[in-house]
Amino acid sequence: MTISTRPARSRRLLGAIGVGILALTACNSTPSAKRVALDIVETMDSISDTQKQCLREKIDSYDGSALEEIGEAQENQALDFTDADALENATPELQAFVEDLRTSCLTDGS
Repeated sequence: MTISTRPARSRRLLGAIGVGILALTACNSTPSAKRVALDIVETMDSISDTQKQCLREKIDSYDGSALEEIGEAQENQALDFTDADALENATPELQAFVEDLRTSCLTDGS
């Protein structure tokens, strides 16, 4: 077992990545991928209220069909989010989505 020496910020970023994955892979379910992502943001205790609000606004800015397309692209590629480097195995679409969330809401300025 390897113990991560990454700072707490990296773990929070991984949580944000999880938001994207869980929401986007649930894209064919009811509620919508957007609703699932927004609900998951509410459960993220490791980030500030300001960061949560930023994530909600950023996710809301995505068109539902765009989120579904990202989810469909990722659908057949399982990712293990216990691995800190899991995003490296994600589709380019999902990587871009997560990077957008990260740079918009989870940088030191947020």
